[in-house]
Amino acid sequence: MSARKEAVIHIGTHKTGTTSFQHALVQSRDALAASGVQLVSDMASGQCRSLANEAVRPDLIFPGRVLNPDLLLPEARLEARRWLRDQFGGPASLAIVSDEALSFVRTTAEARRVRRLLGGRRARIVVVLRDRDEYLRSWGEQLESMGFPRSSRYAASFMNVAPDSWLADTDQLVRSYRSAFGRDAVTVLQYADLTAEGSSTRGLWSACGLPEPDAPSILDTWHNVTAEKTPVGPAVRLLQRIWD
Repeated sequence: MSARKEAVIHIGTHKTGTTSFQHALVQSRDALAASGVQLVSDMASGQCRSLANEAVRPDLIFPGRVLNPDLLLPEARLEARRWLRDQFGGPASLAIVSDEALSFVRTTAEARRVRRLLGGRRARIVVVLRDRDEYLRSWGEQLESMGFPRSSRYAASFMNVAPDSWLADTDQLVRSYRSAFGRDAVTVLQYADLTAEGSSTRGLWSACGLPEPDAPSILDTWHNVTAEKTPVGPAVRLLQRIWD
């Protein structure tokens, strides 16, 4: 009997070196494939927005849905599910996914949707957490750099960066995934520990069980989405008027 195929799902959170990790994945795609590892990504950035969009509750508006509202159309969702089935049904022994929007999950039902979309692969969830205050501050800065309001008065908003924001309730995030996948299937890392050793990407790469890349120095390259992101234009500015 052949070994069961596996999947590693890196769910962020935001502001914990995800952009650098995804950049390394994209740059190493061919080398990973040669080692039997498939990067499941539908974006040039290395993210897998199809999986995140299918999993996260449909009533939550988050940046990916603001920028591409068609994601919630029935035909778009059907297309996404078919694509995910093909990707996870492929021959690679290990599939790797990275999308920080998967950290918007806060219910067992959402986490179970992630599991159902993996095509029966045995899965491991990897999440990186950051100090609450640092995370909320940095997330607010990223929202502003993208052209969104830096905060929202609505408790359920993805722009809520108040001290008691649901975004900082990472205990519920971890509980949701552990309820769906099992306690031992969820690996929790601390961003402070990863950066204390130098490169967060290097530590995360190892935690995901990925083979050493052909160019190891790529794991030491830093990319900051807050610094690199440009405002997304008139659509978000119009929405900002509505939010204000």
